[in-house]
Amino acid sequence: MTATDIQTYTLKPSGAAPIRFEGEVLATIKTHGERVHPDFSGRDGVAHSMTLYRRNDRKFVLEIYTDTRWQGEHNSRTVTLCDTANEILKALNGISVPVIDNFLEKAGIEYDDYQVRTPPTHQ
Repeated sequence: MTATDIQTYTLKPSGAAPIRFEGEVLATIKTHGERVHPDFSGRDGVAHSMTLYRRNDRKFVLEIYTDTRWQGEHNSRTVTLCDTANEILKALNGISVPVIDNFLEKAGIEYDDYQVRTPPTHQ
């Protein structure tokens, strides 16, 4: 993370208070609600726009905007704070596996990102 990459973001999840943090965008990807599309979301008639951020404290923020064409369903935005890449995977549950793999590859997620970070102990 370089000083020029760091920005202040304010994300507004549906039905919740805004979340503000400093960090950088790692990846953005869009899915499609049609099975014939290679970036199919995994649900007919539902598409997602997803952005993964890394905060200054090295933790992650996952923003998912869900766009639905189904009557009675509403578009929504979720924001999930994740300590590790394993938590990102949990938050992406229901998204098709090829899309998840592509998203995490674009974000540059590495093996160490999956590990639980323990704070250093001072003696």
